[in-house]
Amino acid sequence: MTSTMPDADEYWSSFLQNAIWGLEEAGKLLQTTERRHELEGRKDWFRSKNSVVPRENSVSRALADAFNVVRAQQELSSNGSSQHDLRFISIECEVPRPRDPGISDKAKPTDLRLLLLPLGNFDLRIEAKTVRNIRDLRNDYLGSEGIRRFENGENPYTISPHGGMAAYVLDADADDWRQKIKDAVAAQHDSAELPFRDKAGIERHTSVHCFDHVINGETKHFTVNVFHLVFEIEARPSLR
Repeated sequence: MTSTMPDADEYWSSFLQNAIWGLEEAGKLLQTTERRHELEGRKDWFRSKNSVVPRENSVSRALADAFNVVRAQQELSSNGSSQHDLRFISIECEVPRPRDPGISDKAKPTDLRLLLLPLGNFDLRIEAKTVRNIRDLRNDYLGSEGIRRFENGENPYTISPHGGMAAYVLDADADDWRQKIKDAVAAQHDSAELPFRDKAGIERHTSVHCFDHVINGETKHFTVNVFHLVFEIEARPSLR
């Protein structure tokens, strides 16, 4: 008898589509006037007392909280939306990585981790960077503490087949920054679109990252397809 169970690629495809949709819905929630005012009133939203730029970790935490709000709305209605379902996805911030050689102060946790429940082996890791200008894009987003973490075989960001980058942008709009990021990433890495259109018909820009990593004395080769998301955040006063 032919099995009708979905394979890993099908699980990943569905997981990615739902996760990306949920994150972008959460990003829209952060842009509402009410939520912005609430966040700006928190003690550690901005980098310092005199800074106009929100803290990167604070934005990630707010994004995760907003994702949970969207998911809770679906749970209360006992079903997902007509196209997307977040009820079986958990999201956390600053999650340790199993293959990180550090354990405490020297550890470098994941900014955002989304997990497909109860299938814990579908583990999506996302690195976030605040991008204020082209210099931040080149030095931080494209740097060793940004996208190149997906190529570090000594300290792999993930050994899953998929990962993500999130840019928190303060000037211009998300579409403008998506193109800038796509152009900058494509100049340094093999780039493509995800091998599917999402449920809204949108193709997702993906860069391909490879590394070798030793597991139980055996060197293995890994390839991670990293999708790129952009979220508009506001400085105070706004830089837009």
